[in-house]
Amino acid sequence: MYRFCKKILRAFFGLFAWRVIGVENLPDGACVVASNHISFWDGPLIWAAIEQKAYFMAKSELFRRPLVAKFLSWAGAFAVRRGKSDRGAINKALGYIAKDKKVVVYIPGTRIRPGKKKVVLKNGAAMIAIRGQVPIVPVAIVGSDRMFSLKGPRVRPTVIFGKPIPPEFTASQAAVAAAAENGSASANGLGNHGCYEALIRTVWQEITALQESL
Repeated sequence: MYRFCKKILRAFFGLFAWRVIGVENLPDGACVVASNHISFWDGPLIWAAIEQKAYFMAKSELFRRPLVAKFLSWAGAFAVRRGKSDRGAINKALGYIAKDKKVVVYIPGTRIRPGKKKVVLKNGAAMIAIRGQVPIVPVAIVGSDRMFSLKGPRVRPTVIFGKPIPPEFTASQAAVAAAAENGSASANGLGNHGCYEALIRTVWQEITALQESL
């Protein structure tokens, strides 16, 4: 049933001439898939694009209705409380990583209109990658907000997978980048938070570059 539903969804997106670019960049095993978020359709697009089963962080408000919650859980989604540090959601994600699964996280934490200059990035994806010592794969979604546009031209929904940032980066280079940004001579004593922020900014830069590559 899972694969059948995925085929149906792919056929639906085919009506909009959707594209998937760089899916070969996804590692075979565990990784964190870190994406921008511009539309309701982002999750279904990534779900359809990834062949293996992946697990999605989704806002807890979506799980309030039992039938919806049951469907989301079946599809691989799990709840995260927004606006606060949700250790339970992080631990659940790390549990999937430990089982060699992929975890999908929107790094803005909420939908952001394309072109918005100031974006508040959440560190959850970086935290999971660093603590789980797995690659983090930047993913850019383009055009999902214009699939049903009545104003202006429609845009082909596109999912672009960038090259994975290896766990070696999370262990060393992220700390060095954070140290340099803070004017410190070394990464020692920076703490995890600085490393998370440095890594997530690097991922966001990669996502922006992927968007601009079209």
